[in-house]
Amino acid sequence: MNPKFDYAWHAKGHALCELGKYEESLEFLERAIELNPDYGETWYWRGVALYRLERYEEAIESLKRAVEIDKDLILAWELIGDIYFLLGYYVEGWRYYEEALKIGESKDKARIYLKIGKYKEALNHVDDATKAYVLLKLGKYEDILKIESRDEEVIYVKCLALEALGRFEDALNEIKEMKGDKFENERRFLDYLLGKENIDLLSEWDAEYIMRIGTLLLENKEYEKAIEIFSQIKTKESYYFLGEANISIGNQKKGIKYLEISAGMGFELAIEKLKEVKSGEKASS
Repeated sequence: MNPKFDYAWHAKGHALCELGKYEESLEFLERAIELNPDYGETWYWRGVALYRLERYEEAIESLKRAVEIDKDLILAWELIGDIYFLLGYYVEGWRYYEEALKIGESKDKARIYLKIGKYKEALNHVDDATKAYVLLKLGKYEDILKIESRDEEVIYVKCLALEALGRFEDALNEIKEMKGDKFENERRFLDYLLGKENIDLLSEWDAEYIMRIGTLLLENKEYEKAIEIFSQIKTKESYYFLGEANISIGNQKKGIKYLEISAGMGFELAIEKLKEVKSGEKASS
């Protein structure tokens, strides 16, 4: 590497940062800055490395220098916003997001709007697949069904929308020709809902699908079946729902035990539920 060729140092630092070697990347990026302090992208990648190392104040300084040099570095504006939001400075963070939105292309605007939860605004800048997912978050299931694209992701979201509407046969028909594990699991999920799938076959499923069936059973007050389902996986969520189900059928001690396991794993809902259950016990004693 030519010691006087600043871009070579920049390129090496950039590559190392992409590989997750942040400390090492800083050595090369800082050498590049010594040789050429007026290249905004080097300051940007230095900011990324510092951000990944959780050196947030230094990262902000580096990123601000990047946008001083090159005001079109949208990712630098956006990352400053991300860091301010992370640190709880929302007004300041939003100011930098606004700068990114001013100069960003449609895909950039969609990404930022989705990040900050402005789903309606994001809809103006997204492709059909992303639009379908946004509408799903908004609960606009009928609007999803109006999307004409036959993109694989759109078809999958249409299936989820039909499920949410209780149209299980239609959901199954929507994906009947689709290939891949995701669609195979979804077909099995729907077969179970339609009474075509044996509950004993669920052990080989992904936890996500077991959780979905279990929560559906809870909603339908089929507590014994829900307990059987949730017992197949060991996550903080499954222990929480095991607690809920056991308490609902009068197994108070067992329910509290499961809630305590979930709470011990850091699940906030379990912590709140435990407080509620134990305060109820005190009131009745």
